[in-house]
Parts: sequence; C-alpha cells; structure tokens
Amino acid sequence: MFSGGIGEKSVDLRKEVLRRVKWLGAEVDDSANEKLEGTVTEITKKGSKLKSFVVETDEEGWCARLAREQLGF
Repeated sequence: MFSGGIGEKSVDLRKEVLRRVKWLGAEVDDSANEKLEGTVTEITKKGSKLKSFVVETDEEGWCARLAREQLGF
C-alpha cells in the first residue's frame, strides 16, 4: 500500500518499488499507476500475485480533528 505525500504522488517511486519486489509476484499496471481514480486504486495487474494499492490520506485533517477533540475546541 502506498499513501501519504510521496506514496500518493510519485508514479516513479511506486513503479520502482514494485519493480524491486517483482520476485514476490508484483506486476505493475502502468496505466493504473499513472492515472489514480478514487480514494483507493489498485496499481497491479489483474492476476498479479502481490497486490498493491494507492490510498488517499488526509493526515492534516485527522491531526486537526484529534487536536480539537483533545483540546475541547
């Protein structure tokens, strides 16, 4: 799973990581890797033994919510 700043935004990083674990059965789908759709996108080919996903995150939003709850805002 790739998420957060670089995991969500770097096509090249995801491709390189999956290339390095190809021996585990990862087969990157270049089209899906380049064009993310929705909050969760599978970026491995259909039938790939190792599945990989890009998941949108909102760290700043969660930090703000938690701070508001803890501090009573």
